[in-house]
Amino acid sequence: MEQKIVEMIRALPWIGKQQEITLDSGLFSDLDLDSSSALMLFAQIEDTFNVEIKSYHVVSFKTVGDLCRFVSIIAACGGFRLRKTSGRFVIGRTFKM
Repeated sequence: MEQKIVEMIRALPWIGKQQEITLDSGLFSDLDLDSSSALMLFAQIEDTFNVEIKSYHVVSFKTVGDLCRFVSIIAACGGFRLRKTSGRFVIGRTFKM
């Protein structure tokens, strides 16, 4: 999963093909993601891994590793998602109609 996410990041047009991307690479500091590029990347990740990334999750993603850990946890739950309730995150099931 980590490798697939790194491949998705590397496919972004402004990321140099030779640029080193590690789990410690900063999404916004090292890779220069802006809000629109982040939304594009997160939408692709949602579709690929059947997860849901809400705007309040994004503020906790500082590095590629943070994003990978989040996706791994949610995907391991089989399509579950985190939702915010009273300032805390709880796991809830994502149902598709």
